[in-house]
Amino acid sequence: MTRKFMAACLFAAALFTITSCKKSSSSSTTAGTGKPFYCKLNGTAFEPSGGGKYQALSGMFTGIQIIGDGGFVTTIEIYVPSDAVGTYSLSPTGASNFATVYVNSSNREYLSTSGEVKITKSGGNKISGTFHYSAADSTGTMSVTEGEFNDISKI
Repeated sequence: MTRKFMAACLFAAALFTITSCKKSSSSSTTAGTGKPFYCKLNGTAFEPSGGGKYQALSGMFTGIQIIGDGGFVTTIEIYVPSDAVGTYSLSPTGASNFATVYVNSSNREYLSTSGEVKITKSGGNKISGTFHYSAADSTGTMSVTEGEFNDISKI
């Protein structure tokens, strides 16, 4: 009887151990780099020295301007109509949704031709999201890929 009781207890303990274990996941819920502002310009990593920020606009353009401030080197600016969570298509200048890449050292401004911005989190005067777009000026094109902004503050 003692052997049967011990075997039953071991079986129950083993069964409890197996069913109470959870499979762990090594994947992170945060996509991308997690940096305040990051993207690739023609395949080269760009993390602006001034970080990221956004501001409300009124007047000629209404909505918000998302800025990756690279100081005297390169600056990314994205214009969309709201800081609400959602997906916004980017088009050429003249529309309310567009983006630019300013390359200050060569005094060039690339304007978006297509792309999109996804605002994934908005609240407490901070926003997060992703973006990608193609841009062009009179002499060439620029590809902006793997863009992200994470908890950037409203100014």
